[in-house]
Amino acid sequence: MFSFARKLLLAGLVLAAAVFSAQAVSADNEWLVGTWELTRDPDGHAKDWMEFKADGQTTSISAAGRRVPGVYTLGDGTVDLIYAFKGKTIPIRLTYGEDRKTLFARSPVTGSISEYRKVQR
Repeated sequence: MFSFARKLLLAGLVLAAAVFSAQAVSADNEWLVGTWELTRDPDGHAKDWMEFKADGQTTSISAAGRRVPGVYTLGDGTVDLIYAFKGKTIPIRLTYGEDRKTLFARSPVTGSISEYRKVQR
């Protein structure tokens, strides 16, 4: 059985590892954090925005102002999003180029590619 001091040390180590991990992730996703606006959609959907926070949270914002919360993970050339809306889980995979200035979303219905660009809001 662990003594109180050992439990406290273990809890401190776990906390430090979590903080270090969060800092490493936030350093990797710094370019993504902020608001991105739909700038090109061949299918003609209404303009929308996506907000990304350093902690892995994202929000989809419609032209009417509806906000849908979600989470994201950043991969090599991809941003995987999961939104929860009306009891459903909506997974979306975005890609980005080496310059990280544009996010690309491929429509699963038409195959067309929409583009998002980072904006100041």
